[in-house]
Amino acid sequence: MGLACWPSAGAGASAIQQAGTDLHHCIIPPSSLDIRTNICRRPPLWESIGRSAFLAARARLSEQTAIPPVRPSINASDPSRSGKRGEGLACALLFVAPVLFATNMLAAKATADLMPPVALAFYRWLGAMLLLAPVVWPRFWRQRRHLRREWPDLLVFGALGMGVCGAFVYVGADTTTATNIGLIYSSSPVLIIAISVLFLDQRIGRSAFAGVFLALFGVLLIIARGNPDVLVRVDFVVGDLWILAAAIGWATYSVMLKHRPTGFDTLTRFFAICLGGVIILLPFTVAEHLMGEQMAWTGETIGWLLLVAAVPGVAAYAAYSFIVDRLGPDRAGLILYLIPPYNAVLAWFLLGEAPAWHHYVGAVLVMSGIWLTSRKPRQSTREGSR
Repeated sequence: MGLACWPSAGAGASAIQQAGTDLHHCIIPPSSLDIRTNICRRPPLWESIGRSAFLAARARLSEQTAIPPVRPSINASDPSRSGKRGEGLACALLFVAPVLFATNMLAAKATADLMPPVALAFYRWLGAMLLLAPVVWPRFWRQRRHLRREWPDLLVFGALGMGVCGAFVYVGADTTTATNIGLIYSSSPVLIIAISVLFLDQRIGRSAFAGVFLALFGVLLIIARGNPDVLVRVDFVVGDLWILAAAIGWATYSVMLKHRPTGFDTLTRFFAICLGGVIILLPFTVAEHLMGEQMAWTGETIGWLLLVAAVPGVAAYAAYSFIVDRLGPDRAGLILYLIPPYNAVLAWFLLGEAPAWHHYVGAVLVMSGIWLTSRKPRQSTREGSR
């Protein structure tokens, strides 16, 4: 899960657009231009330039700034058409990406008795690195100077994102259900808000504050299996606690990732974090092997490893990045609402895990909490009139 944008192609057209915008601001200050009505309020300074020169400059600028932003597209020769196709594909991926993310939760449960959990996390991210290497390695090598300053961060991110968020899920899957994994893990966005409030002094509104408690109550309901006595007796399923720890680890990873500076571009940084995670997981994988939990290299295990490396490791990340690039982060956030129901339905059909009443109620509470914490506060009438 993690998250970002693929590098944009069409740098030439983007540079032309930026040059036009810069020149536009040199001749016409932004405060003097009403884009909505295309009316220029000419201050006295422009009278000295002359009306003809001003109109000629504005005509040239209108041609330059009319060029739409160019992004990676199917048909670069027709940006408007390719942009529409890209948006259509991104809208379709909104309903496909949750399946890609849910694959990891289903695979965690399906392989609980087949592969050691730490080894599964290690080989998953090693496989993801190898899949990304042909594309990313040249850029990573050109940007390797940033490793001198950022290697401690990369190791911490690798430990959290690939160790805690990876291995802990596979450990917990041994004693909990795939449905619980999906529902508990879906509270990560709310936990991000909670961590930001507690440790970064971030201020939130009343609705977001209510959303945090609503989602956490939903998680407790799921962990307690709808029985309050479980909370009183502290009689939790161990696997649920592993998943909750993984969700907290992911929230911490996300907050740190946002606030730590980097010289890498987004995809190269993700590759470097994968490398850090593989380095962190290696000694634990060796220790797991020496303790008797050995990987049985069969066609089945290799198939599962390729699946978790390619689908939730690379394809889900690529799909999410494409959606953010074409539709923006707000609409891409719809994926957070779709992963739990997708995961529950797939777990029901593929693993025979029929959801209980507390799963339904907990899902409603968690999803409502995410909605309350992610919605934008409305502007007051007075502020809107300004």
